[in-house]
Amino acid sequence: MLGETIYRVSQSAPHTGIYRVFHYQHRLPHNVVVKEGERFPPCNKCGKRVSFRLSSAAEDLLSDRDFMVKAA
Repeated sequence: MLGETIYRVSQSAPHTGIYRVFHYQHRLPHNVVVKEGERFPPCNKCGKRVSFRLSSAAEDLLSDRDFMVKAA
Protein backbone atom coordinates (compact mmCIF):
# COMPACT_ATOMS: atom_id res chain seq x y z
CA MET A 1 0.00 0.00 0.00
CA LEU A 2 1.17 3.52 -0.83
CA GLY A 3 3.24 5.26 1.84
CA GLU A 4 3.56 2.42 4.33
CA THR A 5 6.96 1.05 3.38
CA ILE A 6 10.06 2.85 4.61
CA TYR A 7 13.06 2.78 2.27
CA ARG A 8 16.65 3.12 3.42
CA VAL A 9 19.93 4.27 1.89
CA SER A 10 21.15 2.07 -1.00
CA GLN A 11 17.76 0.44 -1.60
CA SER A 12 16.28 0.90 -5.07
CA ALA A 13 13.11 2.90 -5.59
CA PRO A 14 10.32 0.50 -6.58
CA HIS A 15 8.29 3.22 -8.35
CA THR A 16 8.86 6.59 -9.95
CA GLY A 17 7.18 9.23 -7.83
CA ILE A 18 7.32 11.75 -5.05
CA TYR A 19 9.00 10.48 -1.90
CA ARG A 20 8.89 12.08 1.54
CA VAL A 21 12.39 12.31 3.05
CA PHE A 22 12.91 12.02 6.81
CA HIS A 23 16.27 13.23 8.15
CA TYR A 24 17.83 12.63 11.55
CA GLN A 25 17.46 15.84 13.60
CA HIS A 26 18.87 18.49 11.25
CA ARG A 27 16.04 19.08 8.76
CA LEU A 28 12.27 18.86 8.57
CA PRO A 29 10.73 16.28 6.22
CA HIS A 30 10.52 17.32 2.56
CA ASN A 31 9.57 15.90 -0.84
CA VAL A 32 11.82 14.73 -3.67
CA VAL A 33 11.24 13.05 -7.04
CA VAL A 34 12.91 9.66 -7.48
CA LYS A 35 12.78 7.48 -10.59
CA GLU A 36 12.16 3.75 -10.46
CA GLY A 37 15.41 1.84 -10.02
CA GLU A 38 17.39 4.77 -8.61
CA ARG A 39 19.14 4.05 -5.33
CA PHE A 40 18.28 6.15 -2.30
CA PRO A 41 21.40 8.14 -1.40
CA PRO A 42 22.85 8.97 2.02
CA CYS A 43 22.39 12.51 3.32
CA ASN A 44 25.47 14.75 3.41
CA LYS A 45 24.71 15.58 7.06
CA CYS A 46 22.96 12.61 8.64
CA GLY A 47 24.44 9.88 6.45
CA LYS A 48 22.50 6.64 6.53
CA ARG A 49 20.11 7.95 9.17
CA VAL A 50 17.75 9.21 6.49
CA SER A 51 14.66 7.37 5.22
CA PHE A 52 12.22 7.69 2.35
CA ARG A 53 8.50 6.94 1.98
CA LEU A 54 6.50 6.98 -1.26
CA SER A 55 3.92 9.77 -1.17
CA SER A 56 2.64 9.62 -4.73
CA ALA A 57 3.56 7.21 -7.51
CA ALA A 58 3.80 8.67 -11.00
CA GLU A 59 4.69 7.55 -14.49
CA ASP A 60 7.85 8.98 -16.02
CA LEU A 61 6.80 11.53 -18.64
CA LEU A 62 8.84 9.98 -21.44
CA SER A 63 7.39 6.54 -20.65
CA ASP A 64 3.84 7.79 -21.24
CA ARG A 65 2.62 6.63 -24.66
CA ASP A 66 1.56 10.16 -25.62
CA PHE A 67 5.07 11.52 -25.07
CA MET A 68 7.29 8.64 -26.20
CA VAL A 69 9.79 9.40 -28.92
CA LYS A 70 8.61 7.61 -32.03
CA ALA A 71 11.05 5.56 -34.05
CA ALA A 72 11.70 6.96 -37.52
